[in-house]
Amino acid sequence: MLGHGNSEDCLHPTLVASLKGVKIVDVAIGGHQTLALSESGVVFAWGDEDYGKTGRTNCELSTPKVVDKLTGIDICRVFSGLQMCVALARNGSVYTWGKADNSRLGHVCEETGKFPKLMESLVGKKIVDVSVGLSSGIAVTEEGEVYGWGVNDCEQLGDLSGPGPGLIASFKGKNVGACCGVMQTIIWTMTEQKSISLKLPYVIDACLITFQLLDELLTLIFDGSDGSLSFSFSLEK
Repeated sequence: MLGHGNSEDCLHPTLVASLKGVKIVDVAIGGHQTLALSESGVVFAWGDEDYGKTGRTNCELSTPKVVDKLTGIDICRVFSGLQMCVALARNGSVYTWGKADNSRLGHVCEETGKFPKLMESLVGKKIVDVSVGLSSGIAVTEEGEVYGWGVNDCEQLGDLSGPGPGLIASFKGKNVGACCGVMQTIIWTMTEQKSISLKLPYVIDACLITFQLLDELLTLIFDGSDGSLSFSFSLEK
């Protein structure tokens, strides 16, 4: 899974020999698969082939191989989730592949995507940033709109009513960035507007008070982890 052509543990950082001489500008590690993006926009993949995660044939790849279906597309970023992969093109198009249940690939059809496929529902929207969680994804447009898709069992997609891809209305018209965690999402903005959906605990401008409030929140959560604590937070914070 490390790209060295074997399954042995590697205790020290070791050059991936098959990528020697290739200038890599982005890397994404998911559930037993790895993606690497070259300066020229070529995507390499290796690792476990379950659900088509490497975007190639039905075989495990012990060394990096080119994802052929993306050849000729100017890819600028790559992302990996648990059993899914995403590539963002410089023209704003989004391609996904891997396990497709619960709309985690953002397609109407939930058939496993063994090869990269254009996310048609986002065509015409210039996507400038993407983030991927375990089984969900977030895309941010040039206009600052946020689209989400996939599993929303912990409301990691906020007020999105369906599996998506759909516009998360709480952030419509704002300039934002996004970061997905295992079962949570952080959205940030530089706007002064503080109005948010009740399903979203925070809208933040990162500053000293941000981390002070976060520390207070985490302290309350850990202190009340036995379920005995009931608390709520003011939307003003």
